[in-house]
Amino acid sequence: MIPVPPPINAAQVQPPSRPVKRTSVTGVDNRLPYLLTAINNSPDTHFIVCLHDSEPVMQDGPMCGLVAISMACSLLHGKVLESASPNELLLKAQQQGYSKQGEMFSAEQLLSLSEEQLQCSGVLLTFDNIKSIISSTITGSSLLFPYDADKDHSPCQLNGHKAHWAVTVGCVMLLSKKDIDYFIPFCDNKGEYYLLDRTKIIPQLVTRYTESVTEANTWLLCRHGKSRHLGMWSLSNIRQSNANLKEPGPSRIVDDCIIPAGGLVEGLCGKAVLLQKKYTTEMK
Repeated sequence: MIPVPPPINAAQVQPPSRPVKRTSVTGVDNRLPYLLTAINNSPDTHFIVCLHDSEPVMQDGPMCGLVAISMACSLLHGKVLESASPNELLLKAQQQGYSKQGEMFSAEQLLSLSEEQLQCSGVLLTFDNIKSIISSTITGSSLLFPYDADKDHSPCQLNGHKAHWAVTVGCVMLLSKKDIDYFIPFCDNKGEYYLLDRTKIIPQLVTRYTESVTEANTWLLCRHGKSRHLGMWSLSNIRQSNANLKEPGPSRIVDDCIIPAGGLVEGLCGKAVLLQKKYTTEMK
C-alpha cells in the first residue's frame, strides 16, 4: 500500500467560489487550477485529478434530484443516448408516486427511477466505503448523493432542512511528491495538477489510486442544479452532511411533497446512489 501523506486535511479547507464564463469541459479546466491552488501551494505535494466530461443542467423548482439524474445520463452515455430531461423525469416520478413537484426524498425511489429511465443498473451505497466510491468514480460510474446545501451550495449540517442532490463528475487526491511517480505515466501534466488519461485507466491503476485515498486527502468534483460552477468538496464534509439529513425544513409544506415512510432518516440519511452502465463491471 502506498503511504499517504498527512500535510492537509480536506475537511478544514473549502475552495472559494469564482464565476465561470463557459460551461463546457474547457471552462471547467480553466476553473480547476484555481480551486486546487486555493487549498494547496506546497511544492512537495501534487494533485492527481480524475475529471469526466460534463455540463451543468439548471433546475427550475425543487427538482435537484431529477436534474442530478439528467446529468448522470450524460455522464454514463454521452451522446449515445439522448439525455433524459428533468421535465420528462418529473412526469415519470409523478406517475410512479415518487414526487409531486420534483422533490425526491427517497434514495431508493431515485435509484428505481434512474434504472428505469437511463438504461443503467444501480445500487444504494453509504459513504463508509470511500474506496468503492472513488474506484467507481474513476471508472465512469455516477454517484448521486443527498446533502445539506449551505448558502454557497457546499455541504453543511442543517439537520436536513436544506436537503439537495448532487452528482459526482470526478475526484481529486493530494499526494506527496515521492508518491506521485507511479501515476505520472497514466496522466497528462497540466502544470498545477496531473490529469488522469481515461484511455489509460486499467484495474491496477484504480487499485493503486484507491489504496492511497483517505478522507483527509480526497475531494469529490460535483455538479448540482443550482449552479453552473464546479463544486470541489472534501469526502469528510460530504459524509457528515449526508449523515445529518433528519427532517424537512420548517418552511416546506409537507402536503406539497411526497415524504416516504420513516421520513428523511429512512429516505435519505446516510444513503447515496451509484449508477453504472448495465454492461459495466466495477473495477475493484
